[in-house]
Amino acid sequence: DYGRDEWATIDPQRTITIGDDAIPQNQWSWLKGLVVSQCVEMLEGGVWRRVNITTSSMERNPRKDTFNMSVTLSVYANESQKF
Repeated sequence: DYGRDEWATIDPQRTITIGDDAIPQNQWSWLKGLVVSQCVEMLEGGVWRRVNITTSSMERNPRKDTFNMSVTLSVYANESQKF
């Protein structure tokens, strides 16, 4: 139906896990906000693609200069709805 956002089950095309174990402490609030953001995009092949963060892990010790973080992204195919 026109105007209705009814989609079939959309499965991720692939997942990507990225992380770093030496992120400066001044990046903490920015990355913490990224993990709970409603819209996350990544640049791939010159095109911005919307992705979902499926899991994340952050370990922070305020007495150290750096902290650890990893995220898993679900990347979906750039295909329209299929019935």
